[in-house]
Amino acid sequence: MVSKSRREVLQRALSLASAAIAAPIAARAAECGDPDAEPLRGSMHYGAAPSPDKACAMCAYFTADSSGSCGACQIMGGPVDKGSHCDSWEARAK
Repeated sequence: MVSKSRREVLQRALSLASAAIAAPIAARAAECGDPDAEPLRGSMHYGAAPSPDKACAMCAYFTADSSGSCGACQIMGGPVDKGSHCDSWEARAK
């Protein structure tokens, strides 16, 4: 049997936990994704919202879609997940 250090075991556990958390977010984002917009999304750090009040659904550039989890973004020029976030996020006017 191969012996692993405590550090290796903890690093592996952390990697698995991170993947388990990121997988549903990535799947949902892919559902609302536009492959042609990936370079723009990457440059704008599009991904999971840091908090619900900073999600796309709360952004001035977001328009809800009847599909439920997706909507349109004026900046991204296509579909986005309402629970995501990017660097261009701006609060809606009240």
